[in-house]
Amino acid sequence: ANLMMFVYPKKETRDIWQAQLQIVRDAFPKFDGRKLLAVAYDDSTDEAAIDHAGWDEVQLLPNRPAQWEYPGFAWAMERLKVEPGFTVRLHSKGAVRGTPEQHLEKWWQLGFERLLDVDRVREILERHTITGPFRRNVPAANLGVPWHYAGSLYAFRNEPIFKFGWEPVYPL
Repeated sequence: ANLMMFVYPKKETRDIWQAQLQIVRDAFPKFDGRKLLAVAYDDSTDEAAIDHAGWDEVQLLPNRPAQWEYPGFAWAMERLKVEPGFTVRLHSKGAVRGTPEQHLEKWWQLGFERLLDVDRVREILERHTITGPFRRNVPAANLGVPWHYAGSLYAFRNEPIFKFGWEPVYPL
């Protein structure tokens, strides 16, 4: 089980992304593969506050709003393409605008809880190539695809994803 995560550590939402990173760090023993963290930074961030302990690699990338988390995703995918097993993909939620509404906090907590249940994810991926708690069967207009996993929270089997190339259909 591999893990890739993306975080945009804005100073004013530090409590939110720090709590999310702690939940993920607490789950590290469940991951026997690579653990990669991509961090977007700019003048609004506090990337120095991120604890690098336990991560196999932490990559700092300049924040480019038009590309969202794509640079971090591309970096992690390149490193994971030779890894066996499966990968859990997490994205910190509420780091840009905060999560003042209780339902937003419950949403990311549920997503993290489901995907950090590595045994259950492994079981589901025996039958499916990709899985996640928030599949939306509506087009993602910005990606040009008929469905997507809301919140960039999902897991996938590495071999079928990397076998023919992982590049996105609609690169940014």
